[in-house]
Amino acid sequence: MTDVSKIDPTIRSLRDGEASTLSALFIPFLPWHTHGGLYQLMQYQRRFLVAEVDGQPVAVGGYGPSGYSRHAWALGPAATLPEYQGRGIGAALIQARFDAIGKLAGESGKSAVLLHVSSKRPASWLRLGFRIIDEVDGSTLLCRRLATASSGSLDTDLDVAA
Repeated sequence: MTDVSKIDPTIRSLRDGEASTLSALFIPFLPWHTHGGLYQLMQYQRRFLVAEVDGQPVAVGGYGPSGYSRHAWALGPAATLPEYQGRGIGAALIQARFDAIGKLAGESGKSAVLLHVSSKRPASWLRLGFRIIDEVDGSTLLCRRLATASSGSLDTDLDVAA
């Protein structure tokens, strides 16, 4: 029987020189991206967090400022290795990205930002308080408000296990 107990991963920022290796490791689980496209996002265009278990990368998730407005941030590509899915790692990575965005936006004086995400599986994002704003090319675009540290109440704690 497979152990499906919850795991508390170590989450850290992507390190210099890891984009090539990690984009190759996770591209099979992000079929709507090309290896080169994911590498470009990791290397040049987005911030990425890496979830590790026993020192080994098991999940990645990107985020960065959105082009929609100076008060908007986007959650980028994310993937968890299949053998670690359903064990709370993806939820921890989502929470870590919310926390990082809230901190960065708060440091720049914003009291709240809009978070955007594009997903082929919108149901999980709806449970996290996102609303559907559009559907484009088979993906659902969603957004939600996120209070930041400068607002006095960092509203990043979400029930990501729901």
